[in-house]
Amino acid sequence: MDRLLIVTLNGDPLADLGSEHAGGQCKYVRELSRHLLLKGWSIHIVTLGGKGCQQREPVAPNLVVSRLIRPSGIPYGYDVTEDEVRLIGRAMGQLVEGQKFTAILACYWLSALAVLEMDSPLPLVTTFCSLARFKMSAADDDGLLKRAEAEKMIGERSQAIIATNTAERDILEQEYGLPAERIHVVPRGIDITAFTCIAQTR
Repeated sequence: MDRLLIVTLNGDPLADLGSEHAGGQCKYVRELSRHLLLKGWSIHIVTLGGKGCQQREPVAPNLVVSRLIRPSGIPYGYDVTEDEVRLIGRAMGQLVEGQKFTAILACYWLSALAVLEMDSPLPLVTTFCSLARFKMSAADDDGLLKRAEAEKMIGERSQAIIATNTAERDILEQEYGLPAERIHVVPRGIDITAFTCIAQTR
């Protein structure tokens, strides 16, 4: 059985959608996990949790969510630092030590930084969810430049990168200099059967 470790530090996939730090990425991880389970995969998701949360939650056969607790006792927040993420990566390495995975999927650049701290020989697939280069066009922030440099480094150390659109692919190729053959465009679609179109009436 193929086993996937998904690292999504900035959003608990079981959090109520619409709550803080629980948006599209959480939905993406949930739906991806569901479809992979149907294809016979086993999934272990690692995220951050708050003090007193359930640290290991079996969700379904072959699906487990583990939550690491930050020293502050609060889940992911904008105050999380790269140094803290590296410490989280070491804790994550201890958490999954001895478990045999086929690959690792990192969702968001901070998740990938944590994975790299594990120094795992497993293939790393990264999806950035958002890129610093896009944000830099709207804000002049030295922190974004540092993040862009980290994203480039992460891309260089990833065996595959999932871009969610062609604009993201172009940035990864042209500005980060990442090999085109390692970048795969996989749009995050929606299930249109979940919605009903109601005609406007007067």
